[in-house]
Amino acid sequence: MVLLATCGLLLGALGAAQADTITFTSADVINTLASYGVSLNTAENDYGLTGIRVMPILTGEGASYTLTGAATNQTGWEAQSPGTWPYVSAPYAAGNFVQFQAVTDYTNLTEYMITSVPAAALGPIPSGLGNVTVNQVDPNSTFSFDFTVDSGTWSGLYQFLLDGQIFTVNANGPATYASVFYGGWYDYTLDGNIGSGYDPLPGCPPPPVPLPSTLLLLGSGLLGLTGWRQFSKA
Repeated sequence: MVLLATCGLLLGALGAAQADTITFTSADVINTLASYGVSLNTAENDYGLTGIRVMPILTGEGASYTLTGAATNQTGWEAQSPGTWPYVSAPYAAGNFVQFQAVTDYTNLTEYMITSVPAAALGPIPSGLGNVTVNQVDPNSTFSFDFTVDSGTWSGLYQFLLDGQIFTVNANGPATYASVFYGGWYDYTLDGNIGSGYDPLPGCPPPPVPLPSTLLLLGSGLLGLTGWRQFSKA
C-alpha cells in the first residue's frame, strides 16, 4: 500500500487489497501537538515522551480492523502490536492499538525520549539503580504499523495518545524530573491527551472516492462522442 501525502496527512491509496500501513516520525508527533496548540516546552515544564499509543480511524457501521505488525528504527524503543499497556480508556482497548515504548537501558542508565529541547536541558531521572540520563530521539526516526481493514473504510486518518515524563524548568540549570504522565488515564498535563487523543491535522477533508473504472471508461467514451459530433457538424 503506497502512502500519499495529502492535506498534511498520510492517506492510503485505495485499492482492492485491504492491507494498509501507517508511518510517522517523532517530528510528526511534535508537529501534530503544535497543530493543537500544545508544546513539549513551556515556561513551567518540559515534557519527554516515552510512549505512543496509536490506532487507525475507520468509518462505517461495524468498522473493524486487525493489527498485523509494527516496527521502529529508533534506538532504545520497541514496538508492540497489539499494545499491552493496561491503563487505557475508550476508544482504546485491548487488541486495538499499537504501543511504541521507550525501554530504559539500566546497564548504561540511559533512556531515549521525544523532546523539543536538547537532552542536556533535562536533568537525570532517579531510579533504584542510579540516575538515568535522557537522550533525545532522532526527529527523523520512524514508527510504523500494519493492519488489515476487516469492515468499514479507512481514509488515512489515525489518532494517538502519549505517555512520558514531566520535568520542572529551572532558570539556572537543567530541568528537574517531577513525575510521569499517561495519556487517556489521568493526564492533566497536555491538552487533548485524553479520550481519543490527537488526530493529525483534524478537519482535513477525506480523500475523494475514485470512480469505478467502468464509469471512467464511459466518461471518456462520451467525451469522444461529443468531439465527433462537433467535428461532423463542422
